[in-house]
Amino acid sequence: ALGNITYIDLSDNLLSGSVVETLLPASVEYLLIGGNQFSGAFPKFTYGTLTHLNLSHQDFSGSLPQYLDWPRSIYTYAPYALVSLDVSHTQVNSTISDRLARHPTLQEFRCRYCGLSGTIPMPLGMLTTDFEVSSNMLSGVAPFKAPGGTGVVTNVGLAHNELVGLIPDWIRHARNFSLEGNNWCCPVPHWAKRSPYYEVGKAKSLARSREDHHNNPVITCMSITSTDPAHYGECPTVIGPCDG
Repeated sequence: ALGNITYIDLSDNLLSGSVVETLLPASVEYLLIGGNQFSGAFPKFTYGTLTHLNLSHQDFSGSLPQYLDWPRSIYTYAPYALVSLDVSHTQVNSTISDRLARHPTLQEFRCRYCGLSGTIPMPLGMLTTDFEVSSNMLSGVAPFKAPGGTGVVTNVGLAHNELVGLIPDWIRHARNFSLEGNNWCCPVPHWAKRSPYYEVGKAKSLARSREDHHNNPVITCMSITSTDPAHYGECPTVIGPCDG
């Protein structure tokens, strides 16, 4: 029966229009509709069985709806169990809310090319599997504490934003990370330089690059005078060699 369906995958088709939430079975746990031509506001789901939701690569716009409004959901309605949310390549055009960052069950959040702005909230709740927010307009410093209190996150994507400050040490334990295209403060950790994304003089360098008088690419970044790990404030405007 339709009411017993738990997995719906309509990804990468030519579906268009708006999503009619009331036509979906209340038992659905996986709803994967990325890569279509849906448009309008992000769909609002009113049931608590959804664990994996992919809305990426379409023309949804506006703020993320109530399935992330966890305090109301948990204490008023059936507990939401959302574990994975992908809204990459949509038009969120807002900030990362504290409620999203501290969602009690959300472990994967992907929002590349979404127009995100503002700062990244601290702490990051349970986002221990995937935190991918590259290619947005996020500013300020990166969270200096790992999500979930475990110190281990599988994938971290902070590339091509406007982040400043020191690169947090907990990122070194991630299986994959991308940090390039920001204004990190020196010293850049040696483990970060071992990243496959650390390519001197190319678009994928961790910091800004320039050429010296011999036309050799030199990594530069916003320099600081303190190497205290507690330093997570705004960087001075002095540009210096990234040789730390």
